[in-house]
Amino acid sequence: MTDSGFGRGPIPGRPGGTAQQQDDNQAPPPPVRPQALLEIANGPALGRSHRLERERTLIGRNDPPAVIVDIDLTDAELGQTPVISRRHAELVWIEDGLFIQDLGSTNGTLLNGREITRRSGQAPPPASPLRDGDRIHLANIELVLRLSQPEG
Repeated sequence: MTDSGFGRGPIPGRPGGTAQQQDDNQAPPPPVRPQALLEIANGPALGRSHRLERERTLIGRNDPPAVIVDIDLTDAELGQTPVISRRHAELVWIEDGLFIQDLGSTNGTLLNGREITRRSGQAPPPASPLRDGDRIHLANIELVLRLSQPEG
């Protein structure tokens, strides 16, 4: 009886093949993203910065246990009454670019003075691309984006 080879060797397109097969099947390397910092430009938290390293970054007010955000601006508010929504805006990396989208905030989002607020009952506007030095207003808090190329 001869060995048909059934059950032996790699299955095409599945992990576990030869090194050459694995190299041929690997996805291209992810794009190199710039380093990103979001700096608070006014109010009691003036000068504080947040690194933007996650694929998605939720910005707003923590309200545990219902809402936990990645960047909590509660202590950056300019007045006693909160104006930052619990889920105010989201920053998203798409390939090597950073984008912002308002999440239906009550007091709005401006990008370089242009309103990008998602209004109730309307289709959400497309996410807005961000560049180094962009000024973002979430209600009455001003943020500045700093992008730089990674070292090395």
